[in-house]
Amino acid sequence: MNRIVTGLAEDGRATIVRRDELSPMTGGRPGRPEMQAIWSTATPFAISDIDIELPDRDRSGYPGAGEARFMLSMLPGNFVTQQHVTSTVDYFLVVSGELWLVMEDGSEARLAQGDSVVQRGTVHAWENRSDQPCLVAFVMLGLDG
Repeated sequence: MNRIVTGLAEDGRATIVRRDELSPMTGGRPGRPEMQAIWSTATPFAISDIDIELPDRDRSGYPGAGEARFMLSMLPGNFVTQQHVTSTVDYFLVVSGELWLVMEDGSEARLAQGDSVVQRGTVHAWENRSDQPCLVAFVMLGLDG
């Protein structure tokens, strides 16, 4: 499993700043779950005693500052987005299929099942270059400004 982290290059353009292979999960102790931290954010998020469901008209899922969204997306084969940026930090995991992350500076990473991306509010695009769908799960954390 691989972790890709985005950031800004010295020239201010979005790029891939880290590529790490995560340690394989070995199953831990018998009968106990094994967990692996992929990334953490220091900003505190309040836990409300009221669950918020997105209204039908707001399927974009973009959270406001201090909000979070947990999303699933099935990207069809040969799907390409334009370069874009959101005011979020996104924790992104490929559940099945494969996908390419393309950054503003032209750097790119192929993502396969189990690979993760920490997308830190940088200009990027997603490309499913295969003819098979790709299922992704991600958490978006809304930033100020």
